Amino acid sequence: MFKSIQTKVLFFLVLITVAFLLAAFYQYESQKLSINEIIFQSIKDERARFLKSLSITGKNLEVFAYDYSYWNEMIDFLNQPDTAWASINVDDVLETFNSCAVWLFDSHFHQVYSVNNLNDHSLNNLLLNQLDLEPELSRSPFNHFFIKSNSGLIEIRTAPIQFEDSSGSRLLLVISSSANCGIKIFSRSF
Repeated sequence: MFKSIQTKVLFFLVLITVAFLLAAFYQYESQKLSINEIIFQSIKDERARFLKSLSITGKNLEVFAYDYSYWNEMIDFLNQPDTAWASINVDDVLETFNSCAVWLFDSHFHQVYSVNNLNDHSLNNLLLNQLDLEPELSRSPFNHFFIKSNSGLIEIRTAPIQFEDSSGSRLLLVISSSANCGIKIFSRSF
């Protein structure tokens, strides 16, 4: 088949070159696969950290919503608003619960009071209207969801304001937290 030594050496060099190229291609593909696995795992880890952070900071918001839901004095305040009372009992506790805004509504969904500590005037009014909230509130007065605002992603919790003996709920408490007041959002570009 191969009559001269030159042909045999040439064939051998071509064979070695092809083997080298195949080995290099295999190495490249396995490295690419390995890098993709590392990136995927990193994204998965960041997602887990984000969800854990969200859970931890969201717990404060949940406690705030439930704690302020059963409060006779809050019902009295909404029937006769008093900014001095609200300053002490609502405004001053925002930091305690890592919250950045509170909106209080009467039974007709008229906003009675609002406060936010982000100096964001767009948050003076709830970013949702009654039509947006009504389907959620009809399923459950205690709700949890997120909306986008000028201040970033905002976590919202709703709760009925009711007498301490749970004898009816006529009013609505809506509180929020955002990335600017406690939630750290993890992100990385690849």
